[in-house]
Amino acid sequence: MLIGFTERYTSTVAALLGLACLGCVHKTDPVVLSWQEAAPRLRPATVDGLEVTDISALLAIERANSNLPALAGGLVIGDRIVALGVDGARRNGSEDSVDLADKWHLGSVTKSMTSTLAAILIEKGLLTWETTVAEVFSEEDIAPEWAEVQVIDLARHLGGAPEPNLVAILRGRTTKLPPEEERRNWVMETVLSEAPVLRDFRYTNGNYILLGAVLEALSGRPWQTMMREEIFEPLGLKSAGFGPPQGLGQPWGHAPTNYSGPLPLLPGTLSDNPPVLGPAGTVHMSIADLARYAKEHLALAQGRSLLWKGPAFERLHLPPVDSDHPYAAGWVIVEESNFAEGRFYHHNGSNGLWLAKVGIAPDQNTAFVCASNFFDVGRADTVCGDFFEHIAHFQPVRQLESPEPEG
Repeated sequence: MLIGFTERYTSTVAALLGLACLGCVHKTDPVVLSWQEAAPRLRPATVDGLEVTDISALLAIERANSNLPALAGGLVIGDRIVALGVDGARRNGSEDSVDLADKWHLGSVTKSMTSTLAAILIEKGLLTWETTVAEVFSEEDIAPEWAEVQVIDLARHLGGAPEPNLVAILRGRTTKLPPEEERRNWVMETVLSEAPVLRDFRYTNGNYILLGAVLEALSGRPWQTMMREEIFEPLGLKSAGFGPPQGLGQPWGHAPTNYSGPLPLLPGTLSDNPPVLGPAGTVHMSIADLARYAKEHLALAQGRSLLWKGPAFERLHLPPVDSDHPYAAGWVIVEESNFAEGRFYHHNGSNGLWLAKVGIAPDQNTAFVCASNFFDVGRADTVCGDFFEHIAHFQPVRQLESPEPEG
């Protein structure tokens, strides 16, 4: 449900590419049998200016019993990124190993970033959470029911925007318009011309495409530009960009095959969400930068963020009071989990070829990040969940804990 890319589209891509890949053989390096046995192999490391513990040996254990070509993960405690690690290959069947500077496609984790962008613009006075879609597009001929849909509804998947037909979008790309123009065209022609589909909780990428179009209409800036200027640059996320990471020096996403395991796909049009889906799921970045992003949301959830201040940001982690579905603005809320005591905020994301997962445990003063270059029909999400649970309680890493935040 929380995936930014439909299985139907992934199946179509697989069919187009004829997934034979008879030469792809997934190799798993020998690893120690337990995290305790791996503890002596943990080493200090400097990653992108951060002094951390390299937990690659622990990631190797999580990956060993899976079908994942590569796995990355990290741990934040308080105001410190204390641990980062990677293990595996950039492309299945190759000897090209991932490293700590590599970038990972985040899929629907992007949604929390788009909601954060909305809060930033609200604090700047461009809109409110209660601004309606009809107010934004008042000069357009749209269905009158959109006068009842607010910005906060879109962020909480209560807006009623439909799920886009990604295959139709790709087939319809006869001209190369900028993503923001494609987005507006899709919104006007496919979404706002009809009444909202359902005003109860319904997770769709369409809600966030429409939210992105709303922010673009009000600001006069493309979503990509705003993401760079309002989120990436202030947080120092230098590796962040859009679409699949490019080149042989980066991990590639992998499609499933019936024969020889994960098939690496050359980054391009058929290996990602189309750009029109940007606000719903096209961001990529390094595991260190993903940890930086999680660290700031941990600080925000604890009321101590120095960057994100004001009442608009408080709504990001609050679910609607009149709905029984625990989805806030870009975050799923869990009251009990294996990862932490107290409330746990998380979101995963995939374009069908990659998987990313972020979790925040304010009462534990902890945040977790994880990513893989193979979705594997949900298997990667399970592996990341196992990593979260294990790293949350692993004392050799927990001993690095920074002091509790003041106040």
